[in-house]
Amino acid sequence: MTVALVPGSFDPITNGHLNIIKRACTMFDKVYVTVFINAQKTSRFPLEKRLEMIRAACEGLDNVVCDKNEGMLADYCKEKGITAVVKGARSAVDFEYEMDMAHFNRNRNPMLDTVILCAEKGYEDISSTALYERIIEKKDYQSLVPDKVCKILKELV
Repeated sequence: MTVALVPGSFDPITNGHLNIIKRACTMFDKVYVTVFINAQKTSRFPLEKRLEMIRAACEGLDNVVCDKNEGMLADYCKEKGITAVVKGARSAVDFEYEMDMAHFNRNRNPMLDTVILCAEKGYEDISSTALYERIIEKKDYQSLVPDKVCKILKELV
């Protein structure tokens, strides 16, 4: 069985994230979609709400396991039997960052490979930051998130 991880802060999950998750689901038998706590980032939404949004977005994806973790990604993968990390890249800057992270994680866990998927057309400008800016400015953001996530966001903001 091939097992992969789609990690992120998912603050909140977007249609861009969901596109990467769905593509990973076609490549791997089991896909963990896991919220990781990044000490360098200040979260906009509580961890449990982010996990709720991920579960709502991934509803119906039978090979997805939604989870959270506060530790190191490479250690989490070792514990869960995950051998691949799937990341999306919207630009060359994203790609370079993900390459650095791939090397870091493989040094910690030699059994761990990283698959970088290029953002599909229409998703390359979607980010949690851009979404949050639209929320603050009270602009429409429905096209950036799955419908079920939009409902949760409307309750939170």
